[in-house]
Amino acid sequence: MHAFRMLLLCLCVALALLAAPVAGKTCRVRTRNELWKHGKGKFANTQGPHWAEYDRDGNEIGKYKMVQSVQQQVVLEDKERNMRILLNEELAGIAHGDEQQFTHLHNGEWQKVVDCT
Repeated sequence: MHAFRMLLLCLCVALALLAAPVAGKTCRVRTRNELWKHGKGKFANTQGPHWAEYDRDGNEIGKYKMVQSVQQQVVLEDKERNMRILLNEELAGIAHGDEQQFTHLHNGEWQKVVDCT
């Protein structure tokens, strides 16, 4: 019986330690557009106006600066490659140079980001 109580006590302590990092913190869903996913990767806001593009394996494959954000639409720019990326609720588009129209690049969508800090 003593061994059973010790096992139960160890389990309780282990569970308490697992829960400790979240205890006392309030998690909330961020309301701004920070993460856009598609079948081959994602675009993620890294800090302020800076964004990065990642492939399916998490490797960074591009860096961008946000030049426009209106409701559920963001435009990113890569001056070195002379291109812009449009992200909205259902697709990503690409425009090169002075092109005014975006060409379809990916189907995808905004993902909710939960902040527990």
